[in-house]
Amino acid sequence: MTTRQDIARRMREVLKDGREERREITLHAQHPGDTATIDASGAINLTIRDFLENPENSLGLPPGLEVQFGVEGNEIYPISIDDVEMEEDDETAQLTDQSLSFDKLPMSEPVRTSILVEVSNAAIDNAGFDLLKFVQRKFTRAEKQYIARHLFSSAVFDGNRGPFSFNYSQYSQLGTDIYGDIQAKMTEIHNAGFDTAEAVIVMAPYMEVVLKLTEAVPGSGRTVIQDGLCCGYPYVVNRYFNTTLDEDGQLGQKDSIAIGIALFK
Repeated sequence: MTTRQDIARRMREVLKDGREERREITLHAQHPGDTATIDASGAINLTIRDFLENPENSLGLPPGLEVQFGVEGNEIYPISIDDVEMEEDDETAQLTDQSLSFDKLPMSEPVRTSILVEVSNAAIDNAGFDLLKFVQRKFTRAEKQYIARHLFSSAVFDGNRGPFSFNYSQYSQLGTDIYGDIQAKMTEIHNAGFDTAEAVIVMAPYMEVVLKLTEAVPGSGRTVIQDGLCCGYPYVVNRYFNTTLDEDGQLGQKDSIAIGIALFK
């Protein structure tokens, strides 16, 4: 005889083995005399509302962003050191000595992050959906939130800090000529030797609304954000950008009108 306890036991076995591609549960009748209907099987009818995820709240991350896991010790990035120049001289001419400063290489210290969620057997028994998969989706969302918070916020966190906290990326406060300000900043970055073709503009959600309604050049009929680009450059919107920590340790939006320009690669 198949009992509810047997069905619950099978459910737990499937959840424990949730990493496999096959995630199926065969429904049986509660009693030998019952017909194999949903009601008789003990399964719980769900409405579409039960499957709706919480809305993503402006957690846009730049394309191609990767996080290194399992790092032990400091990661060294051999970038932004001195350059050398090619010379043309006679075959026997004395070449000019050139040097690279290897004592100023940027390093990144690994940070341990963790999540713990307790799930009881009773919750597994009573859940009318794939509980393990639901919790795993929450883990993924928590990871995105952590990355976005530390990547985009200008807050000075006690632990891991993002590039805007250290002003490694260009952080621009805008005036009345927003289009001109952005183009001038891009020119400055280009003249410093960086490839602005890889630049990504970062902004808060409210800033996206402003730039979609702001003319690039008065009378041109074109706005600063148009056709999915900002001044012709790709952009990402994130609610953590232009935020700082308040007295209670909570992130709050700054009053300044600003964008960020970053080379995430």
